Amino acid sequence: MAPRLNEASIDSLSEQHDPQQHTFDTFGVSSDATFIGVVSRPTEDMEELTDEIIPCLGMPEKYLSKFLKRRSEYRMNSAIDNPTNRAYDDLELDDKYTEHVRDSEKAQSAIASLVSRLDDGEEVTLVCYEESHQRCHRHLLMEMIDSRSESDFQLSVALTA
Repeated sequence: MAPRLNEASIDSLSEQHDPQQHTFDTFGVSSDATFIGVVSRPTEDMEELTDEIIPCLGMPEKYLSKFLKRRSEYRMNSAIDNPTNRAYDDLELDDKYTEHVRDSEKAQSAIASLVSRLDDGEEVTLVCYEESHQRCHRHLLMEMIDSRSESDFQLSVALTA
């Protein structure tokens, strides 16, 4: 049985997207999957390459702005090996994202809807901007969805860079 909950970065989708090709099957991604952007700031690429966007499941703006600023500062320091992961960890974004989801009725409702869709057999790929090997709220969101699902779907990582 194919995994029904996957993840992807927008860059990996963009690199593999050919406007002349109408399916992702060639790239190992089921064309039946629903690509859902889980970002609070969707770009034109995100809107073009995903089927829908759920902004309430993105990182809240107040934390996203701090993260982007800190990551930019770290990128200017050659002594920092992984600016994305370091900024994410320093700002304790796993805890902040978990709190956001716990306290947001919209986020709770969106997760419940995704769980229902998965339980009904829909294949879903969560998409945001960070590559799969980077620290990202998308990984935490996948764990939340997995822990709430009553089905026995398999959790996997797709489209790693």
